[in-house]
Amino acid sequence: MQPMLQVSDLHKSYGAGKASIPILHSIDFSIKRNEFIALMGPSGSGKSTLLNILGILDSYDAGEYWLDGILIKNLSEHQAAQYRNRFIGFVFQSFNLLPHLTAVENVALPLRYLGQSLSVRTNLAKSFLDQMGLNERFHHLPTELSGGQRQRVAIARALSTAPRLILADEPTGNLDSAASRDILDLFTTLHDAGTTIILVTHDEEVARRTKRIVRIRDGRLV
Repeated sequence: MQPMLQVSDLHKSYGAGKASIPILHSIDFSIKRNEFIALMGPSGSGKSTLLNILGILDSYDAGEYWLDGILIKNLSEHQAAQYRNRFIGFVFQSFNLLPHLTAVENVALPLRYLGQSLSVRTNLAKSFLDQMGLNERFHHLPTELSGGQRQRVAIARALSTAPRLILADEPTGNLDSAASRDILDLFTTLHDAGTTIILVTHDEEVARRTKRIVRIRDGRLV
């Protein structure tokens, strides 16, 4: 079976000429559909850069990246944006919620870019928030929610476009232990339902909740 994601001899540097700084070196790995993977490494190891490349948020210098049978470097900027919006859901450590929008409005925002009507995207957003146990927080602003609730809103937003791949960058980094367990339980439920998940973390306890650990150090898989 074709892997969902495959990276071959991937290289990435920042800067040019003598000022060039290598970040990723000869990265090779693949991920099957419905895997739940932890990407681990110390600060500066290249894990966030790699995640950004996998999320089609950053380019790479050499090598190949195939996502669901598509060679990413062959996509135009417009095609890449469309592919990213329809295929990938993102969850960030800092939540990245728009502060002036309610929970429903934050979750509904990606659906606006897919051309859904206001009523359709509002109803879908409420449905996803309800799945996250936030049916009494539809109209609350991010500042009116706890850290765990804000991360649940962010996960609902990531799920709103029915992505086949979720990329989570330190999703429990700003949460207390109880909220972290709740969020990891949600990821486990999503994985059990068939979603492929890559979770970046430096926390061994968090990584043990996944099914496979990929380690990176100094820009190389180890």
